[in-house]
Amino acid sequence: MTTYKIALGEHHTYQRDDRQAKVNYTQKGWSVDLYERNSESWSKVETRDCFEHSETWAEDVAENFVDRMYDVRA
Repeated sequence: MTTYKIALGEHHTYQRDDRQAKVNYTQKGWSVDLYERNSESWSKVETRDCFEHSETWAEDVAENFVDRMYDVRA
């Protein structure tokens, strides 16, 4: 059986209008940093931990955020 090692760090970036999401692989597993654009800069609004899920799950979290399927602020 072949074992693959996944490099730590940023793997994918999704962006639409004033939203951006970065899919990262950490020592604990996948996570997604969520950003919103305010004027000329990006501000991180939340990190979603996807440690118990796959890379595809994390990508879906990122894509759904930039497509405005959910908000992180009330």
